[in-house]
Amino acid sequence: STLLTHLDTEHGEGTSTRVWNDICDVIARSMCAAERTISFWTTKTVKKRHNSFDIFGYDIFLDEHLKAWLLEINSTPSMAPHTKLENGIKVSMLRTAFKLVDVTAASIRRRPQLIQSRWTALTKVQARLKERIEQGETLTDQEIFATKLTRPEYWVLLDMCLELLRAERWQLVLPSRHTTEYLKYLLPNKNVLAHQFFQLGFTEHSLTQYPFILAKEENEEEEEEQGEEEDQDEEED
Repeated sequence: STLLTHLDTEHGEGTSTRVWNDICDVIARSMCAAERTISFWTTKTVKKRHNSFDIFGYDIFLDEHLKAWLLEINSTPSMAPHTKLENGIKVSMLRTAFKLVDVTAASIRRRPQLIQSRWTALTKVQARLKERIEQGETLTDQEIFATKLTRPEYWVLLDMCLELLRAERWQLVLPSRHTTEYLKYLLPNKNVLAHQFFQLGFTEHSLTQYPFILAKEENEEEEEEQGEEEDQDEEED
């Protein structure tokens, strides 16, 4: 943005990154403080998570040392038209927000097919990893995580990865691989699973391209088998 460019120009390269990380830290802290209340009312009032979202307006103040301070959080920030610049920002934000929450349900329709193919490949990997454990081999942290993953947990992670792939300019603040210090403040829910996923070095591509990086070969074999079956079907037709 113009502000971040200005910060690097006036205060030295890297200033914008430090300030932005400071702002993200403020947001993460506020989410930790409100998570229990938000989780309670979401569970009580929202029947299905898909397409359920809220937009908060954060007012952040930078002091003379460029430290970020939280002034207030608006639960219903105004979307009323004002200046041309402000309107452009709001329209762009809403457009990408609707894509992020998948208002057309285009992404959710992909999930059953993805979960079936990816989970089938991952179970093969889990079987091979368990054989390695029985043989006395030591597994990596990623491999240990994969062996313990259940189908419901895999569904949660796949849904999160698809969401991140739709995010465009939106940035995940909490949980992420940069928020380890807040793990002890998070409720024991899906956020903890997502945090562990990121901490182990996985990305949003790890589940959508193939079950895990370590499962790439198994997935390629499976895709080859599927391709052969499709070719046979075409020949029969």
